[in-house]
Amino acid sequence: MTKCLLQGDFFILIIIITFSFRETRTLNYLCRKEIHLFKQNKKHMKKNLFTILLLAVITMPIMAQRPVKRASSTVKKTVTTVKKKVPAVLPIIVKGSTQGINDGEKVYVAIFQNRKMNNLDSATIKGGKFEMKNIKVSAPIMGYLTIGKEEEMVFDPIYLDAKVITVNKKGKESSNADITGSPANVAESAMNKELQPFNKQINDLRQEYMAKTTTAERKKAIEKQFDGIEEQTKVVQKKFMEENLSNLLGINILSQSYYAMDPEEVQADINKLSPQFKNGEITQRMKEWVVRQRTTKIGNQFTDFAMKTPEGKDMKLSDFAGKAKLLLVDFWASWCGPCRAEMPNVVNAYNAYKDKGFEIVGVSLDNNGEAWKKAISDLKITWPQMSDLKGWQSKGAEIYGISAIPATVLIGQDGKIIAKNLRGEELNNKIAEMLK
Repeated sequence: MTKCLLQGDFFILIIIITFSFRETRTLNYLCRKEIHLFKQNKKHMKKNLFTILLLAVITMPIMAQRPVKRASSTVKKTVTTVKKKVPAVLPIIVKGSTQGINDGEKVYVAIFQNRKMNNLDSATIKGGKFEMKNIKVSAPIMGYLTIGKEEEMVFDPIYLDAKVITVNKKGKESSNADITGSPANVAESAMNKELQPFNKQINDLRQEYMAKTTTAERKKAIEKQFDGIEEQTKVVQKKFMEENLSNLLGINILSQSYYAMDPEEVQADINKLSPQFKNGEITQRMKEWVVRQRTTKIGNQFTDFAMKTPEGKDMKLSDFAGKAKLLLVDFWASWCGPCRAEMPNVVNAYNAYKDKGFEIVGVSLDNNGEAWKKAISDLKITWPQMSDLKGWQSKGAEIYGISAIPATVLIGQDGKIIAKNLRGEELNNKIAEMLK
């Protein structure tokens, strides 16, 4: 199921797509989001970008230093000096061999930080060998081994969590290096090998989908195949995640998968994390998500919130929840390609059931009011809309633990949550069932 996970620069998005084949969501994104790229205007592409922020967070040092303000020299004071704990620097050596790559090519180790790739060190391949000795990080993080120029660059995830890391890189393909030196790197390499057959299927289907001769009927069939492949990759990822919750690979997969999981399962996995990860920023974010999901789980009473309509009037969820026979709360945004692709189905459902007690409240994660209003008009949305125009900081999205869109919450006339995240045929079937 295709969703948007954040807003971000298109170029960064393509970079992430290129090297993140191992992410289940990225596999799905690679095919389905690229499809939306061609079907929709580029500006409607997501961030996914929960992945972009996620990668940025993953690569952030665990502790940040704030400059210390010194007392003014013109005022006589007794100053007690407090020694701040400075993160230890981890010197790392990355060395390796290459096959099928020309001597003279540059190899880099980089981390994704501040919305861009930042190189930590580089080396030139000589005699099929390379070595980097100047890599320093303040805490174990996930980085990327890159080779080649920007337009031809290939990426391999590499965990910077050991003193010496060894790479065996065969050919110019992303995510195919055999990396050793720590449990996370060994497990990552093993997982990539298991995912390679799925990668090939994705690439073959993507090329067929983009072909001018591919019919609309065949494209629908390909989309179903994409979903089937995604489910298979999830099985592989889940296995490696559960086996590696004591190292960076496990928390990396969990942090990019948790929003599609059951909150109790997420909490159980958090409990299994290595102590060094249990209090990290990403883990805290996941814990907060679990709390929100428990509060708004199926069977619970809806939680109210208020925002503004496109006309600037105050509107509350409780203006509709518990009053309509069936209320769909639809979280979306004008910039989200998958949201726009799903909207015709929502429009059809609304037109079919609005006279039977079905109502929709749209909650937009837009920042731009004019773009929001234009999308309402372009997509023929006629049901009530509200937004605080705070994007991913939307209060409504925060309350309901929304980390990917489109997202839906179905509320019965008693004000209790009936279902969540229904789309397409599943949504239509549920509406028909509740209003028969």
